[in-house]
Amino acid sequence: MKTTRLLTTALLAAFSLGPLASQAADGITSIRLVYIGDLGDGTGDYDGDGLTDWQEVKLTHTDPRHVDSDGDGWWDGQEIQAGTNPLLADTDGDGLPDGWTPALYAAHRLFNPHPGDRTVTIRLTRPTPADNHAVLLVGDMPLMLCETNSWTFSLPTGTVWNVELKVGERRWEGTPVHLELEGGAGVFAENADEIFASVRLEEDRPVTLRGGPAEPPTSPGGSRGGSAKIYAPCIFLDPVSQVVHCDESAEVRVRCVPDTPPLAGKLVWSFNPDYASAYVDVAQDTLSATVSGLGPDSPTTIMLHADVGYALTTGATVQYCHGHDNCPTNHVSFPPNHTNATINPVFRNCEHPFGDDPDDPDIPKIFLEVEVGRDTATGWQHLAWVDTDSETPGLQQRTAISRDNPPTINWNAKATSSAPLANGLDSLVYDSKTTFTRALPAVAAGQYAPPPFATIVSRTFDDKDNLISEFSTTLAIPQYVKITWNNTVLEEFRQPIVFNYVGIEGDTVPSTNVALFAGCTATEAASAFVDIAARVQAIFPSDANIIVVGPDATVPQPHKTIVILTGQYVKPTTGEKKNALGRTPIEHCRQRNDSPSSTSYVYDGAIRQSLGRFFKSYYVKANGGYNPMNDWRNVPLPLSTDLLTAYISQVALHECCHAMGLVPTASAKYNGHNNCTCGGHFMDSGKYRWPPMYLGFISSRIQHWMPKNELYLEFVFPLEP
Repeated sequence: MKTTRLLTTALLAAFSLGPLASQAADGITSIRLVYIGDLGDGTGDYDGDGLTDWQEVKLTHTDPRHVDSDGDGWWDGQEIQAGTNPLLADTDGDGLPDGWTPALYAAHRLFNPHPGDRTVTIRLTRPTPADNHAVLLVGDMPLMLCETNSWTFSLPTGTVWNVELKVGERRWEGTPVHLELEGGAGVFAENADEIFASVRLEEDRPVTLRGGPAEPPTSPGGSRGGSAKIYAPCIFLDPVSQVVHCDESAEVRVRCVPDTPPLAGKLVWSFNPDYASAYVDVAQDTLSATVSGLGPDSPTTIMLHADVGYALTTGATVQYCHGHDNCPTNHVSFPPNHTNATINPVFRNCEHPFGDDPDDPDIPKIFLEVEVGRDTATGWQHLAWVDTDSETPGLQQRTAISRDNPPTINWNAKATSSAPLANGLDSLVYDSKTTFTRALPAVAAGQYAPPPFATIVSRTFDDKDNLISEFSTTLAIPQYVKITWNNTVLEEFRQPIVFNYVGIEGDTVPSTNVALFAGCTATEAASAFVDIAARVQAIFPSDANIIVVGPDATVPQPHKTIVILTGQYVKPTTGEKKNALGRTPIEHCRQRNDSPSSTSYVYDGAIRQSLGRFFKSYYVKANGGYNPMNDWRNVPLPLSTDLLTAYISQVALHECCHAMGLVPTASAKYNGHNNCTCGGHFMDSGKYRWPPMYLGFISSRIQHWMPKNELYLEFVFPLEP
């Protein structure tokens, strides 16, 4: 009997019953067992949804391995806080997933067509029982599946969308769901888990760009869950225009956005004029073509086309120089303040002269123009024309140039035209479910070009306005962060912090009044704050193109601002004081840093109070129990001004990262923290930011960047294009 009890106890520790074990028609109770043996002691948060594994298994009965048990787009922890049921996608039964309204659907990008979009339709062909709780996630948008219905989406060209079907309380439970997918030209599908019973694309033979079967299999019995991907790719040739001399060759390469190989085997090349095949070396299924052997008797221009069918086609040109030179490269430099670029076109020593001498009409003229813009997922975005002749009043968009005296051109880094927010060409997989593209923030005419990139393009033309050459240089523009404060904060900072400690039996702290900070002089306080910008800069990953400066620095717009204030955050609507160490308004938590101008706040008074609160929560009982992440035994008290300033600096960096869109997933409504209680990351929630850990006095808990945090920042603010 003793052995049986021990075995039973062990099984109960490893398994959990529920939720609400269902009673079948034959009287047999259906029990769902969730194994948690590999989830540690239950105090961790395996899926990062804000609930511990123990809470999910024992209390909420949600899935500790999935952040969103019911598939409605809200994490389980968020639903508990909001008072909705994390096991029901539609808690109030209004036919919409929790947290969604008709207005949110109407505003979603998938329901707002733009020029160049691809079209795809998903149909529910058989009704699904209402109690089946079937949800289809398309990207971040949940759809309730009940009555037969269809949804038509507009997919931005150059994107990939994850589709996930959840049926019942778990994706492996519930009544089968019958879905059909129909796509227009240029749409590709990967139906790996067969969640679509049929896939009908406009092409006769659909192509899957990322492997998988060419013709997705059908599932007449319906699906009980799984995932698929839908692609709306675009292809282009790089470079689109080249100029060669008789001893040169040109290579033209095919690129696909998103990067979804293999394209080889699906490409068809064609050339213009017809006999250009004598100069073009290419196999029909390769990703590049080489043009060589051009000369005086060859075609002046060869146009190449690459076609993968189904509305995916693109072209490029290679021209032969018959008497002009070209600009093979640009030398571009930025001074330290990144507000002015110097452009030096470099010319080859070609036998063909050119110049700008009006007294010698026999010397052919070449005209130079310089444009600034950005390559986006939907094409080129113009930002500015650069004055190519500073000695002539007004903007000279195109100027005759001399090979022997090339000009030096200055760009003040300001746009002359406005441009909207756009997607970049590159994508980042931030977690197992999320792929998003780099944001190219909106640009205002007359303002500095924002990070991350600006591309400077030099073009040369002959006197008949024919394009001779085009070469570009892409500049990585840094994200500036300015940290400010005033003398009132310095006065508050220099005051002592004394905690009136009430002892507990078995405590090792002998004094009832503990000086957490002894105070400092006004000069010491001012000197300590001057170092804050350098401290924050040192914490950022070295490969992130971020520049942090103090209050006296001249900073070009746009930039982030961190303001250090006295006291605590006061909620404007209620006047209630909050314990938040810092705050970034939600309207400034922009996904992917799509708005590089914002203001965040750090509260010195709240930080001072938090030190006492954290110190009070640490105690050592007679049996030796204590919080290992809040262990003050090795912390030298009182804290030095250096340590206290270091703590303030880390709060400033934390809020700055909120403003840069550093979030656990690439969805704007999930701006938050790492949901990690281990204390190992700068973006942990404030209630887990124990000072001993953040000040480096717990060797096993020294803070560091979570790899995904660093990957995100280096993607959004790369040092190199």
